[in-house]
Amino acid sequence: MLILKDQPAYLPGDMLIRLSSKADGTMLDRTTDLHAPATVTNRTAFCKALGLEYSDMVYQNIVYGEGQSYIKIATVDATHTTAYTEAISADALFTKTPGAGLFLPVADCIAAVLYDPTHRYLALLHLGRDSTVAELMKQMIDKFMIEGSSPNDLVVYMGPSAKRETYCMQWFDGADRPSWQPFIDTTERGICLDLPGFNRDICLKAGILPENITISPINTMTASSYFSHSMGDVAGRFAVVAMMH
Repeated sequence: MLILKDQPAYLPGDMLIRLSSKADGTMLDRTTDLHAPATVTNRTAFCKALGLEYSDMVYQNIVYGEGQSYIKIATVDATHTTAYTEAISADALFTKTPGAGLFLPVADCIAAVLYDPTHRYLALLHLGRDSTVAELMKQMIDKFMIEGSSPNDLVVYMGPSAKRETYCMQWFDGADRPSWQPFIDTTERGICLDLPGFNRDICLKAGILPENITISPINTMTASSYFSHSMGDVAGRFAVVAMMH
């Protein structure tokens, strides 16, 4: 059921990023248990279609609510895969381990992949409104720099997400910040946000080359093949999987 035209067109040869779609079934049902049998069956089948095992995935669990910082980064390896661990609660996962896949269900939020092909570091970020405002992307780039990466080496991919033309709200706590002004429109529908654009700007300011940044053109709020929480898919989520071979 993989939609081939929607997959990232260019990646380093030792890197895999793949997207599921509605046709693959939901990868998380927000109305039931985190690992409900039906959703685990969907995850397993999707991984199998990629030639992977779900037991080799690190399942990323996103936690919302009071007291959350939205910049929690967890460093993971093979001991954190679903063969050993049910889930890792974090806003971003970072690994140096080839063969340990990173697995994130989303619907409108950005699943962003950062990869350093020189040092072979890989990260998967959940960039929703809260984590974007908290500048999780900057925190992760800083993490790569601490580990020895150079900005010129980093490759960034941002998956399907809600786009500026449709992602509007009546109130936004960053609307008065100068850094947000190029990435908001005030319309009769409310304040419309460009989350991919804001995160791309963080990457550019950090020194990542523009040609190394890819943003999926798919708007989850208008594309029928992907779950969209904003458009009523309260329960369903598609997945982004990233792995170093």
